[in-house]
Amino acid sequence: MTDEGNPLEPGYDHLPIGILEYRLRRLDAARLREVRDYEARHAAREPVLSLIDTRLAALEGDVIPA
Repeated sequence: MTDEGNPLEPGYDHLPIGILEYRLRRLDAARLREVRDYEARHAAREPVLSLIDTRLAALEGDVIPA
């Protein structure tokens, strides 16, 4: 994790979902879990949690990525 506990970068909590989607696609499953844990403990934005869950499932072979 980076400064201030933000999983991606300073300002993570205020990034629009479209930008988050792009940045989350570059992460491996371990980093995505860190981001998910952070998100669940802080803003708990349902669309962001869903996006992370979908990406994790794709990485783990549970679904075909779009």
